[in-house]
This record gives sequence, structure tokens and C-alpha cells, in this order.
Amino acid sequence: MTLTPIIAIGFLFLVSGIAIRIRRIAAMPVHVRWELYPMPDSALGRIGVMLSEILWLHGVYAHHRALWLWSWLLHVSLYLLIGTAGLSFVGAVSSGIREGVAPWISILSLIAFAGGTVGTAALIVMRFASRRMRPLTSFASIFNLALLLAIFASGLAHAWSQPDAARIMIEQTGSFFALNPAPQLFIAATAHLCLAAFFIAYFPFTQMAHAVLKYFTYHSVRWDDRPVGQLPEHAARMQRYLAFPMNWSAPHIRKGTTKPDWSEAVSAKDSSGDTDDGQGART
Repeated sequence: MTLTPIIAIGFLFLVSGIAIRIRRIAAMPVHVRWELYPMPDSALGRIGVMLSEILWLHGVYAHHRALWLWSWLLHVSLYLLIGTAGLSFVGAVSSGIREGVAPWISILSLIAFAGGTVGTAALIVMRFASRRMRPLTSFASIFNLALLLAIFASGLAHAWSQPDAARIMIEQTGSFFALNPAPQLFIAATAHLCLAAFFIAYFPFTQMAHAVLKYFTYHSVRWDDRPVGQLPEHAARMQRYLAFPMNWSAPHIRKGTTKPDWSEAVSAKDSSGDTDDGQGART
């Protein structure tokens, strides 16, 4: 039985699921401007911030150093697997190119599977061992890590036990794009591809989809400092949001207001009329 249709179904779920997530996020309420983060001065600076987060996981390194190495191993291993998939496609195009890329596929895939196995296993251990992380650990987070561990471990078993694993990867990739027939798969390769196909289909509906939704968290939230006056469609939406009532109270909400709306919160002063109470500026 060829696994090519199963892999294709996985990618179909991936593309449609990501499209649904993007559409839903784009339709969410506009983020207010007090949520802005420090913003790079140029497009090159923004690219640098994005690359440092994607390739180095700067946020994890700065705020949770004990977690960083294992998380970095996991992410870099995934990047290497994407790279080997690209090399496998190149090798499937031409037999001459195949001979040149096959050794690189063998080396990179072995490094990726080994690094991913170590990193993911360590993250699972930390989830249970760390007092800081244990209260934040959910069944979904453990399931996601266990699934990734199974993918890495099965890939490692195949790459380590089969001398021609690179050829099989190239032929399987070519089968997916109808460049050559599907190869005969070993048990480890079959398990690995089935798990990978499930992960690809499952990915868009989990918190792991942040990997492809960075545009919203950075460009549409952290760095969007355009005045509302320049965005008529946003201004109309903001007027509706400001009319929403609040079900909480705070000292800076004007006295005598029983059900203040958001316009009251963002324009109110304290009872003394000062705009600063020594703890920060009022809006």
C-alpha cells in the first residue's frame, strides 16, 4: 500500500486549516494601541527581530533559559527536516542531482531526528519536573510533544537502520509529486510517514500553528502603530468596541458610573483630576 494519498490528505488539511485560522484571526477585533511593544526602526530591523526569534528563539532564551536549549533543538530539527524534504524533491527531479544530494540528506536527516528526539524528550521531562512549568502543563501540550517524539524517534530508527534511507526519502518525495513510483517502505519508515501525515493534518488546529501566524502577533499587534485616522475601516470598528460595557471596576473609572463602557475607561481621570498617580501615566 502506498502512503502517498495519506500524505496528500495530510497536506490538504494543513493548507485548508491554516487558511481557516488566518481568516478567523484577521476577523478578530482590532488590537488597541496600548498593547504595542518596542518597535524596530526599519524593515531590516524587523527582519532581524523575526530571524532572531525564529532561528535563535530569543524570547525563550531571555525569559526561560533552562528551557531554551531543548526547545531550540526541537525547532532547529524541524527546520532541518523541512530542508531535507526540499533536497529530496531536488533529488527526485534528476538522477544526476540525486547522487549529489543523497549524502546530505542522510547526514542532515540523521542530525535532525537525533536532535529532535533529544530535545522533545527533554521538554517532556521538564514539563513534569519543573515546578514553574508543571501548573501550566496540559494534556494537549504533552500529547503534542509525545507525537513529535514519536515522529523523530521513528525517523531516527529508519535513518539509522537502513543504509538506503536517503534513497527511500527521495523516491517517496518524488511519488508525492508523481515524479516516480512509490518505494517499498520498511516498518519504521511506514510508522514515521503515518505519524508525520497525521501531524501535518493536525498541526493547524493546535497552538503550534503560531509558527505560520507570526505575521499577526508581530506586524498586526506588536508593531502596528498606524494612527486610527489613517484607517477608516478600523476607526469605525473601534467606535463600536468603545461602546462595549465593562463588567469590572478600577480606581480610575469615574465615580457614579454603574456600567461604564470602554470609552469611559480610556478617557477617565482619577478623582483628583491628576493624570499621574505616581505609578504610571493615565490614559
